[in-house]
Amino acid sequence: TTSKSGNFNGIIYSDDEGETWNRSGLNPAEFAAYSFTTQPDGTIFLYGITAAFKLGFAKSDDLGATWTINNVESGLSGNPFFIAANSNILLSAGSGVGIHRSTDDGLTWEPFGAISETEEIEGVQKIYAIEDYFFAHAENSENNDAQGLYRIHKDESQWTFLGDTTNVKSSTGTTRAVTTDLVFDKEQNRIIAIWENPFQSGGPDDDKMLAYSDDFGSTWAYKTKADLGDSVASGEYEELALLGDKLLIVVKDGVQTGGNRVIAVNKNLDANGFTNTTVNFEGTSEEKRVRLLKATNTTAFGYRELSDPYRKAIFTYSNGTGVSNEDENLKPAGFTLNQNYPNPFNPSTNITFNLPQASQVSLKVYNMLGQEV
Repeated sequence: TTSKSGNFNGIIYSDDEGETWNRSGLNPAEFAAYSFTTQPDGTIFLYGITAAFKLGFAKSDDLGATWTINNVESGLSGNPFFIAANSNILLSAGSGVGIHRSTDDGLTWEPFGAISETEEIEGVQKIYAIEDYFFAHAENSENNDAQGLYRIHKDESQWTFLGDTTNVKSSTGTTRAVTTDLVFDKEQNRIIAIWENPFQSGGPDDDKMLAYSDDFGSTWAYKTKADLGDSVASGEYEELALLGDKLLIVVKDGVQTGGNRVIAVNKNLDANGFTNTTVNFEGTSEEKRVRLLKATNTTAFGYRELSDPYRKAIFTYSNGTGVSNEDENLKPAGFTLNQNYPNPFNPSTNITFNLPQASQVSLKVYNMLGQEV
């Protein structure tokens, strides 16, 4: 979880579908994480800043109980927003930072963005790891028209452009690293992506909302809102999550008081299972929309900032049971003052604390002599 200012507080986890939360074994004073990814085997990789004020990666093989932290030794600089992991191969990319690869848990890195001898991937919007492949939403350094989805097998050295029919929706803003616009249904070997037509022409292509592929991106088919049973003409599809036999979709529009809709459709992408999961969603127009939609096999989770600046909520949805608000369980039981991080520090550090309710607070810092700084 990250604070509103973007400073890292710590990794928390839940074993009971969001009812209670616990801190992982990673000390924020030792590693300040910016982004993370998981492999299919459950291995977690974090990218961030180590206690030595260096770029680094943290790895956990036991769901966050223990961590191994590595400082980046060579080959990576800047601020990569996106990381993906597959078979202990790490890829990173970001604004102004090309795609790089590491095969030693983030110690050393090498460029990994070649399309040909003269062309490179640039302008990366997101990277994904699916089975034996990596995918990147990007463009060609020598051909601005070649924008869309690129693919590479984990044992290959050059990326392949999958064609201008794979216009996965562009992500913008600071949440682009954690929102999900492409999912993989392992049961059907199907990739499902939010599709965006960059050439609005008033034709049938304008109605396409989802693209899907059953051959790892070689060919694609499309679905409109009508195909999915969504009868509301307004609203853009923003995020996806797979929940059992359902595909959940965040729809950004103003139809519903309190923010966007989250609809559920059959993952077969027909019109028989359409449900508006947030039809009774409480809230006001000033409150931010549900975002960061994620799901396990049984429960989906969406994050929302409420109108009260001291309240943030995680909403849960279980297949067929509706939406519940877990906000009360996120409130601290009492006052806590956390260890500052980084520590040691120069020239600045972060001090975080938790309050059970909104209060006036005075924070004072003293030196070793007991003098107020």
